[in-house]
Amino acid sequence: ALMSTNLQANSPLDGRNKEQNFQNLLQACRAGDLERVESGHYEVVKFLLESGARCEQDTFEGARCLYGALTEGIRELLLSHEFTKAVDETQPYRHFLGQLFEKPLDSFCDVVFKLVSNNNFETFEFAAHRCILCARSKYFAKRFETTWLTSKIITIHRNPLCFREILRYLYTGEIGEIQEEYIMEILELCYEFDLDISEEYLNKSSPKRAQEREKLEIQRLQQDLEHFCKTRVIRDKRYSSEDQVAENSLSAQELAQADLIINVGNRTFPCHRAFLTRRSDYFKAMFTGSFSESIFHHQQDNKNLPVFQLSGCTPEVFSLILEFIYTDKCEVPPSISYDVLVSADMYLLDKLKSIASIALTNLKEPTKDIYTLMRTALDLGVERLESWCSHWFADHINEVLEDPQFLELVEESAASIKQRQETDTIPLIDEIRYWLSKKYCVFEEDVDKKSGRVVEHEGEEILSWEEEYNKILERIDQALEKLKLDA
Repeated sequence: ALMSTNLQANSPLDGRNKEQNFQNLLQACRAGDLERVESGHYEVVKFLLESGARCEQDTFEGARCLYGALTEGIRELLLSHEFTKAVDETQPYRHFLGQLFEKPLDSFCDVVFKLVSNNNFETFEFAAHRCILCARSKYFAKRFETTWLTSKIITIHRNPLCFREILRYLYTGEIGEIQEEYIMEILELCYEFDLDISEEYLNKSSPKRAQEREKLEIQRLQQDLEHFCKTRVIRDKRYSSEDQVAENSLSAQELAQADLIINVGNRTFPCHRAFLTRRSDYFKAMFTGSFSESIFHHQQDNKNLPVFQLSGCTPEVFSLILEFIYTDKCEVPPSISYDVLVSADMYLLDKLKSIASIALTNLKEPTKDIYTLMRTALDLGVERLESWCSHWFADHINEVLEDPQFLELVEESAASIKQRQETDTIPLIDEIRYWLSKKYCVFEEDVDKKSGRVVEHEGEEILSWEEEYNKILERIDQALEKLKLDA
């Protein structure tokens, strides 16, 4: 979030020795001091692992940590410790917020804080986003609605290093490594800005406690942005009466600190390009491309903000899409889960597609025509929904075998195999046979590999449910024969 180049890596806040250590490494490389370069600091790595450091192999950072180890000893040490099996689903979201903090000039920042150092009177400038500061701090929310309502550059007489860490916390829920001499000053800023940060959190004394605090902070961050999104962006009337009172004096756009208006049907949503373009490649292309200006029109009652008319989506569905974009989570009602799935695919929101598919497949019966669901699953590549539809077909096999729509779907499935031979498998039929084998408790060792039917072994009779299973497979084969297909 730093615009000025005055704050270097060797500032007191970042530690005075970092730059020197880096220079020492460069000198060792130039001198060919291989032993010094390859040291790897084995004891330090061991200490960190024993103190609770995590190496998550399935993440980019974890893989880089493992494969980028400077020595075989360090690599073996990492492998000797159990990799955590947990997947941090919030990591992409936290990366997004971190990018907003680190690179505000690349993500539609709309305010600059100018701070003067008390030591040498140097000036530092920090770019930021009003919407995030409003969501995270009542102090900033009140200021931006009153004395700072139209301010683009705001001068604050505070320690620049401490203020930067406060900004980091507001964006990410984290505080960087700080020297003890700055702790009290940061705590004073926390009190002034109405932030709940304890001295224990700043000291980071216990790795385990720090991990617990980290989880709580990301939850709090999501809750703050969820409240902001629902009361200022979506403007759901079920939330907080105090915000409705404030709307009497300020416009919805001013309350939301919006830089863009999106109209969907009869609803107006004051939005933020920082969120839309960073979270969705669809909106990134829409609002930052060469033709972005041509898609906007202006309305005088919207304070000259650009207005975009969005089609192909209902206000109810778009509200959920915005909630996901701002918070990385949302609850999708089964009644609109199909529409959310299709819209999430259009707006390139893969995680929301997964959430919508879970809502669709947690039901016993489809909320939409089953054939429409299956084709959508295939078109959008939603394996969970495709498997659920196949399972439903298996449970209703006697009914669907008489349905021309099902037979048409089988033909489409056969045609999906490029250069299919006469006896090649058909994906849909294979899936149905799999679910039937589960339903009738048929094991692979009991069936004939060619026909797929249960065969009678010496001294054993075929059970009644196995006979029923064989009859169903025979009916499937007869249906395939009528279609002149073999699988």
